[in-house]
Amino acid sequence: MLYLSQRDPRWSWVKLGNTNRTVAQVGCVTVGLSMATSYFDIYIDPGKCAKTLSYTKDALILWQSCLNIGLEFLKRGYICNTTVIDEALKNPDKVCLLNVDSGGHWVLGIYRVPGTKTFWVVDPWTGSRKFYGGVVGFATLTKK
Repeated sequence: MLYLSQRDPRWSWVKLGNTNRTVAQVGCVTVGLSMATSYFDIYIDPGKCAKTLSYTKDALILWQSCLNIGLEFLKRGYICNTTVIDEALKNPDKVCLLNVDSGGHWVLGIYRVPGTKTFWVVDPWTGSRKFYGGVVGFATLTKK
């Protein structure tokens, strides 16, 4: 799986759908979804994802539009449901994006540290792996 950053100059300037917001500004979900396409061997770069996915006027993802990039949206949760998240993280046919920072940021989950609510993730802001706590929600997806 590729580790990608929303600040990469190849796509940081691309606007999310018809909004005035760019990948660099608020593209964490978009970059997370691009990394998910890489995981499933159907890679679509974040710039193309930003042009292909659909967003609200406030640049929030319309999850159903993930079908446009070969991903099927399964579930959106608004709490840290470790049972559902763990199942997705352990299932090679699923990916799990985690909503963190009081709901203001999304990261791609890799695994949960046993007995905790801390996760090893790829952070789209930096394109690197790190530990993250404070999960307030999640979204699970699979390959279409």
